[in-house]
Amino acid sequence: MRKAIIVSFRRQITRTLTSSSPAPYETLLESLTPTPASIPHLLQIHALIITNGFSSKSVLACRLITSYASLRSPKHARILFDLLPKRATHTYNHLLKALMDIKQYQSVFWFYSSLLSDEWVSPDYVTFSIVIKACVALKLERVGKVVHAHVLVCGSESDLRLDTDLLQFYLKCGCLDYAHNMFDLMPKRDDFAWAAMIDGLVRSGAYADALKIFCGMRDSGLKAGVVTWNVLISGLARNGLYNEALHYMKLMQWDGVKLGYVILSSILASFAQRAVLKPGLEAHAYVIRNGLELDLFVISSLVDMYAKCGKLSLARCLFDRSKDRDTGLWNAMIVGYGMNGDCKESLSLLAKMIDSGVQPSDITFTAVISACSHRGMVSEGLGVFNLMVDDYKILITYEHYACMVDMFGRAGLLKGAYEFIMSMPIEPSKDIWGAFISACRIHSDAKFMEIAARQMNECSDTSETTGYHVMMSNMYAESGQWREMAGLRTKIKNGRMKKRTGCSWIEIGDSVHVFSIGDFSHPQHSEIYFMLRNLNDDISGVSMSKFEEFFYNQVEI
Repeated sequence: MRKAIIVSFRRQITRTLTSSSPAPYETLLESLTPTPASIPHLLQIHALIITNGFSSKSVLACRLITSYASLRSPKHARILFDLLPKRATHTYNHLLKALMDIKQYQSVFWFYSSLLSDEWVSPDYVTFSIVIKACVALKLERVGKVVHAHVLVCGSESDLRLDTDLLQFYLKCGCLDYAHNMFDLMPKRDDFAWAAMIDGLVRSGAYADALKIFCGMRDSGLKAGVVTWNVLISGLARNGLYNEALHYMKLMQWDGVKLGYVILSSILASFAQRAVLKPGLEAHAYVIRNGLELDLFVISSLVDMYAKCGKLSLARCLFDRSKDRDTGLWNAMIVGYGMNGDCKESLSLLAKMIDSGVQPSDITFTAVISACSHRGMVSEGLGVFNLMVDDYKILITYEHYACMVDMFGRAGLLKGAYEFIMSMPIEPSKDIWGAFISACRIHSDAKFMEIAARQMNECSDTSETTGYHVMMSNMYAESGQWREMAGLRTKIKNGRMKKRTGCSWIEIGDSVHVFSIGDFSHPQHSEIYFMLRNLNDDISGVSMSKFEEFFYNQVEI
């Protein structure tokens, strides 16, 4: 294959040598694939351009600069740029764009400064647009505001594309007041400008403002396009506002706009993450009504959603009805069985996946090993791990190692888990030591837990390990090691460590109710805690402890 490519390239070179026009050279430059192996070919083309006297052609010079930069050879691009006898604004723009594409943001700022110091060249809206995007990538708020000042001084603020880029810059930097002012002062707004404003507000958590902007767009007589609908609905779903997302899905249908495959997959993934079934059912109905059930992305998202909502029979029905199955669809079903504790079915599907000729991915093996871990099937999990390493040569990640440690630990093989960690070819991460600490607590092994805690403190920031410190403190309390518990609690307090608050939720009717520890925000919290107290009395059959009595007395019933 490589030989055929070289022969083809040489034939193109031969044709180009007989041409007196620069056009064939442009074709050759466009045909290069963006890999380091293409650099020698690019150097040959460059030599031909110089030999045939086309090096002064501005178009070819720009093409060469872009090609060098896209092939991750900014050194050659810069040398060529410095040798140009005359530079125009579009020459700078070609170089800046190429540097942006390879994420050389610091070089973008350097050449922008060079352009500003060049008295024969002035930046245009394309220049400003590229530099503003570099500011967004690095979140340089102050630099971006300076560039905006340059825009105003140069009088380029009337360009719609540049205005939209500036709007996105302020939104992504969290400057909502500036974004509102920018949006209000825009002389023209297209669908992308409205979508950028709505998307930025939703991502910032300003849902009411986003909906207000959307309603303002409709009130102004403009019909929202696919882009605007997509960013609004997916943003609401992503942030847990499922009822609102479904409401606007219905409005969108009344407007005659259809959701695309990608956005539907995103919305279904949001429903799956929170395990809310009713919105997922409505989204599935939309998929059927609009004939989208044949798309693999959508089917995979539906299977994932049903599995995470505990509806494995529905997930399997969709999976079995699908004629074409890619790795994503197989993974969705295998992960679903693993999450619901059906390890045997996960292993069976893995075998069927391999027999069907579909290549398992690292996600596939993570899901199966995790399922084996939860069912205590150590020998099967080891077999899957060896299959991944020996037969499929998949790069082992920290997640795979953490699953293996968790599998040994849950089975009570703490010594085996520790030896596995020590034999790893890479430095164990906090997640790996965390899995080991969790196993130590389950089996009340303080000795191994202390070893793991010391190792974790060496490889992690203290703020990231608070949960594991709390876990150790609880284990000391359970084993009556009060002095050790007091010392660890003092360390947590003096270090001002904070444990991320966990939460749970339940779907009732059209609403999702979210609860966290010590949470009194629910309108029916009094009745809920009263019911919990009664259940606690019924289960234990004894009076409440002083701690429980103190806790429940905090709630006014």
